[in-house]
Amino acid sequence: MDTIAISCRNVKKCYGENECRIEALKGIDLDIYSGQLTLMVGPSGSGKTTLLSILTTILTPDEGEVFILGHNVSTMNDNEKAMLRRNYLGIVFQSLFLIPTLSILENVALPLLVAGKSEEEANERALNTLKELNMAQRADFSPSNLSKGQQQRIAIGRAMVNNSKIIVCDEPTSSLDKASGLEILSLLRDLALASRAIFVVTHDHRIFPFADRIITMSDGLIIPENDI
Repeated sequence: MDTIAISCRNVKKCYGENECRIEALKGIDLDIYSGQLTLMVGPSGSGKTTLLSILTTILTPDEGEVFILGHNVSTMNDNEKAMLRRNYLGIVFQSLFLIPTLSILENVALPLLVAGKSEEEANERALNTLKELNMAQRADFSPSNLSKGQQQRIAIGRAMVNNSKIIVCDEPTSSLDKASGLEILSLLRDLALASRAIFVVTHDHRIFPFADRIITMSDGLIIPENDI
């Protein structure tokens, strides 16, 4: 039976007050499973970014509960949420946030150093991750020396180096050509096959065939899959 990696129950989020009040999420019920590549699609303003921020514990819902690998995020303080992100979540932001003054190896090793690993262990594990990505030969390069597709691979490597059980990506192929985009999706599919939960927010229709599941949002709600 598939393991539920992330579960939302009646999650609601509003912005503003009184006549300016906007309901970004209107009661989201959602399960995301380990071993699957799940895509979330929908027009701008549908609530995707708000939900993504809640699923990664960056934003707190006004109502409802979120469980990550069985842990009730709704009862956690900020330090506990940070610990949960560090131990279980790998996040690939749309802007990547690679540090330009660090080498590729140092960028990938950074989460391990933050987690308290020694520099020797962090670099060894980062190098092994680069080997998995076929990027070890560029370990000493700076991010500016890489193509956009290669930079995206490094951002994914940084997200997976801590053996994260869940990897969340925001528009990982939006700025890539077809060949580079297919390489990234092939990598994400491999990670899903390794029993990770891969959750991708995207507008890129080219990657739909790679998904195990496609979730559509509209006006703060998830459209039932049998209605799509």
